[in-house]
Amino acid sequence: MPPKASLQPCRSESREPLTILVAEDDSKDALPLKLAFAQAGVNAPVHFVRDGVQAIDELLGVPPLDNRAKHPLPNLLVLDWKMPGVDGFEVLAWLRQEPASDRITVAMLSGSCLQAALHRAYALGANFWVAKPFDFDQLIAAVERLLEKHSLHLTPAPTDHQLSSPSRIPQPLI
Repeated sequence: MPPKASLQPCRSESREPLTILVAEDDSKDALPLKLAFAQAGVNAPVHFVRDGVQAIDELLGVPPLDNRAKHPLPNLLVLDWKMPGVDGFEVLAWLRQEPASDRITVAMLSGSCLQAALHRAYALGANFWVAKPFDFDQLIAAVERLLEKHSLHLTPAPTDHQLSSPSRIPQPLI
């Protein structure tokens, strides 16, 4: 189970630059996704981890990732839901218990569109569900839609009194 530490964001502006964390255990899916972010014109850090434990460590800023100036807390998290060990649902459930998690947009990534999994993701606090396309051009288009929806989802930085009451409205399947 995840450690009892909490998220430590570095907030200096009302809107932070885009920082992306992707948790994807399959290198056959991670490489095309990395290329799709580049093709979609992402000019932001995209960090990839291979499992849920690494994703939580990154979110917590576990050393050597504890310098938030060098390793900012991501504001877009893409989670593969089928990972060994700690899966995407477990990462999402842990994350949404964190007070500062409402400022992180979460997209669940899956090779399937099982309705039960989709409903579970939204119930746990996912903002989007992204089906893995099998065609590279479709993957680029999916990344572009995700980035567009993420930018529409951004709100000014919450103040301390707002952190305990996030408003989350599930977004449509993309």
